[in-house]
Amino acid sequence: MEQIFNFRPLAEGLKNRENLSIDPKMIFRSAALDKGTEKDIEYLKSKEIDTIYDLRSNAEINGESSLKDSGFKIKQVGILEDAFQNDFSPLLQKDRGELEELMVHLYSDQFVQSGGFAVALREIIDQNNKPFLFHCTAGKDRTGVLGAIIMMILDFKIEEIKEEYLRIDANMINSLRMQIGQLLGKTAPRFPESLEPLIGIKSKYIEAFISSIEEKYISIDKYILYGLGISDEDKAKLKSRYLDSNF
Repeated sequence: MEQIFNFRPLAEGLKNRENLSIDPKMIFRSAALDKGTEKDIEYLKSKEIDTIYDLRSNAEINGESSLKDSGFKIKQVGILEDAFQNDFSPLLQKDRGELEELMVHLYSDQFVQSGGFAVALREIIDQNNKPFLFHCTAGKDRTGVLGAIIMMILDFKIEEIKEEYLRIDANMINSLRMQIGQLLGKTAPRFPESLEPLIGIKSKYIEAFISSIEEKYISIDKYILYGLGISDEDKAKLKSRYLDSNF
């Protein structure tokens, strides 16, 4: 891909507790698609992607998008309305440790309490049996958590969920450094090192999300049922639709 970063099938090469894998032709994840080139869009179409779930807030979606008139079904399901947005300057007053704690809080509190994930999952359950893609801005936090939740529903172990979460496109990290540097009026080599916790991924982030679920709901199964409203029938539908022993 030329201008679409962190694009990949969800959990490619990983198997769940029943030794089944997600069909690599059915569920995709990525960073923002807005600046995708014509070649990028054609590549997405070659994957026969039908629906795209945009997890960004209204404030993050602006300007012309290369997806306009592309033929994809675009569904916006904002996860957080107060995501960092485009103003990073206040965060420069915090040190690296403080920003890591800010990210841990994002995962352990805001993500667990967000109703957006339940909305996105209901849309996915009710959609047709065609490939879909979900993304946020960087394709790592909100996208990473939704990917983790889907894997929980499809009965993957925590080790495999963490392995998928920690996969990231190095080009995405470099792109984020440049974007934030431009917003701050700095060049890429002068990217403030203190902001590194915001652009990377760490095991402690997804572990904070999982620990908070277990603390608030006792178990992941109860979170899926009561926190997300996903019934056993819903789970069975998703498993039959997306899991295959041949991968």
